[in-house]
Amino acid sequence: MKLGWNATSGRALGWNTSNRNQNLMHPGWNLINRIISDSAITLIDTFTDTNGTLLNVHSPDTGPTNAWASVPDTWTISSNAAINAPTLGDEKLGNFTASHDYSDGIASGNWIKYSTPAAISTDLASVLTVVVDSNNDGINRVSLRPPIITGQFYRYGAVATLIDAAGGETIVWNNYYNATSHSRLIPADGNYVFYFLADKTDTVSVDLTGQGNVDGFSFTIANPTFKSLTTSELFAMTNTGFSTGYVKLTDTVIAAGSILGAAMCGDAANPSNAFVGIANRTAGNFQVYALDSGTWTSLINTAFTYAANAEIVLLLDENKKYLYAFYNNVLIGTRQDVSSYTGIVNNTWHGMFSTSSGNSVSGIDIKPLQLGSDLITVAADRTFSSDTGFWSKGANGSIGSGTYNLNGAQGLFYRNGLLTVGEIYHVQIDVVTWDSGAALRWRGENDASTYGELTKTAGTTSERYLIANATSFGVTTASFPAVGSLDNISVRQVQ
Repeated sequence: MKLGWNATSGRALGWNTSNRNQNLMHPGWNLINRIISDSAITLIDTFTDTNGTLLNVHSPDTGPTNAWASVPDTWTISSNAAINAPTLGDEKLGNFTASHDYSDGIASGNWIKYSTPAAISTDLASVLTVVVDSNNDGINRVSLRPPIITGQFYRYGAVATLIDAAGGETIVWNNYYNATSHSRLIPADGNYVFYFLADKTDTVSVDLTGQGNVDGFSFTIANPTFKSLTTSELFAMTNTGFSTGYVKLTDTVIAAGSILGAAMCGDAANPSNAFVGIANRTAGNFQVYALDSGTWTSLINTAFTYAANAEIVLLLDENKKYLYAFYNNVLIGTRQDVSSYTGIVNNTWHGMFSTSSGNSVSGIDIKPLQLGSDLITVAADRTFSSDTGFWSKGANGSIGSGTYNLNGAQGLFYRNGLLTVGEIYHVQIDVVTWDSGAALRWRGENDASTYGELTKTAGTTSERYLIANATSFGVTTASFPAVGSLDNISVRQVQ
């Protein structure tokens, strides 16, 4: 929280981050770097080791030699990357039969039919054939209702073959869970495997439906499988001695239908309490959860575009208030106020999460928050006391008298070449006055590339963490008229 406020200048005097033993003075005063506790451990690992080496006997590039000692034996190193092959539970499905109809209700371990498909095989062993009409009216489908446990991760799949497809027909494998559908299209023959978290309280069903515009389109499904994963094996965690900081996974590869992510603030190697951010290629969403006393609570669930070798980052700020999640240098959703999760924010175990050996992580950084020097090195440019030419500015913006002033139409200021793409930064600015409803935003390379909105309340300091996706940086308004004044900007790279 702020130690004080100078009513004359409107400038913040500093912050007290009591749990971090550190003090950061506001720009324009003598700057004291954040001092990290001696017990905090920085871990950097590029997983350079012999193929097949267990992660729990591998030594990281930087950090204690036994940093990964608590990791399950399912985690190994292959081609200088960490991979996980978790143990699968017993098969939850019975064979396909023609005897189980919708009237059976929830038939645990068996398949049921919604109405009567145009044709269904009577093979009692392994193969189901469905013929679809051109109406796509939803009656031509079959569904499984396996027994599940809330909070458990599962793998499901089958071998799919399309028959008599004129072109464009597909099978849709829907994971219907508490009326939420996570569709997976099967556009061609193949062996398909998907993963999901049973994070609700009522039963799950996985439906197979044909989609096509030609009467008589048919498909077969063989070797259906539905198995649980061993949750304790999904985490690879290490105790670093700090809670506020970040976890960065680099050069990540996620198999189709699989899940990979970062975990922070765990209470143990197999945590009951933690923040988990996962890129879910089954759902096509990036999801952030608070694992709170064993219960998975969704904080963010938003669509993302998978990119091979992308970075995944989770960051908890120095006040243990905001949790940030980034994928491929882009903020996922909005930062989340997690200060109410008192059983999580003080924990010190951090690491990785993976459901499949098809996933890989080629590097990981686990670091406490420590900021470098301000990138705006001249005091006059931080406080806008004079126009040195450092800032490029819009026609309706002016520098002078200790503030940057916006008056009238859309205004902005920026500096090219200030940031390095892919690096993490802490940015802040004082909002001295703001008299319009126009949104005020941190800006990137252009007006369309922004890093989130500033708090517009006069007399407050607006701050956030971001990952640079461009080298240019400044402030812009989303609309006009914009009338207000800003002061004391700071841009510092996270070390």
